[in-house]
Amino acid sequence: MKKILAAIVAFVALTGLAQAVPVNATGAIETQHDIGWVDFELTQDVTDFSLWSDSWTGTTNFNPIVALWDAATGAFIGRNNGQDSTFAWSALNTGSYVITITAFNYNPSGNSNLNDADPFGFKKGNGDYKEETMPIELWSQPGPGTGTGNTGFWSIWYDFTPVSNNVPEPGTLALAALGLIGLAMRRRKTA
Repeated sequence: MKKILAAIVAFVALTGLAQAVPVNATGAIETQHDIGWVDFELTQDVTDFSLWSDSWTGTTNFNPIVALWDAATGAFIGRNNGQDSTFAWSALNTGSYVITITAFNYNPSGNSNLNDADPFGFKKGNGDYKEETMPIELWSQPGPGTGTGNTGFWSIWYDFTPVSNNVPEPGTLALAALGLIGLAMRRRKTA
């Protein structure tokens, strides 16, 4: 009887497991005004959503600002603090999202919207760029990782845990029940 109870407990535990799903996207920017863009869709609500970049590589690359946006409304959700920092949300709802990658110190703020004319602050009030557009290798990046010679490669990662309703499929339950009945019958024959 203890073995049957242990089998039931193991089955219930295994059917309720939810796994984090890591996703990687890479690309390159050519100038300090370029924007890396990653569209993705969540087909169900998720928990423990994390987003990070591993492309700064200790000042040999441009310092990425990674931001998350709601694709349907253009609303700004949040961003990292530069370098390769991670930022996270306890939950995200089903929907379409956009991840953007820009060079430090071009970053969106809380009232930015992707539908704005300049959500990243590239331009002055008159519409001109704040600085001349140039290849990322020649640009002297402000802040951490200052200097020239940076490459335009970027790499971002995100992962999350799908929300599980913990209800196994009927076929799984039937198979488990047949296995448990078989164990019980075997036990009775050996007893």
